[in-house]
Amino acid sequence: PTNHLDIQHQLSLLQQVQALPVTTLVALHDLNQALTCDRVAVLDKGRLVALGKPLEVLTPERLLNTFGVHAHYLIDPFDGAHILRLRAP
Repeated sequence: PTNHLDIQHQLSLLQQVQALPVTTLVALHDLNQALTCDRVAVLDKGRLVALGKPLEVLTPERLLNTFGVHAHYLIDPFDGAHILRLRAP
């Protein structure tokens, strides 16, 4: 839902969606945004390979095997949130 939005509007829209008292399903390619979700699913070639809490699903090993990227978690000193640092192999 945030593909063509600038950063401020991306964050605003996702905060509004999170505040809704309903279950929502969104497709995100920004894995740092996905970290704010309650649950995430990882698809590989259209097949479900993982479903669960973001930190349990978006592991460095799974991201390498599924998307071919190296991942490392950092902790944001501002609020303690996890941040994914991604790089090509």
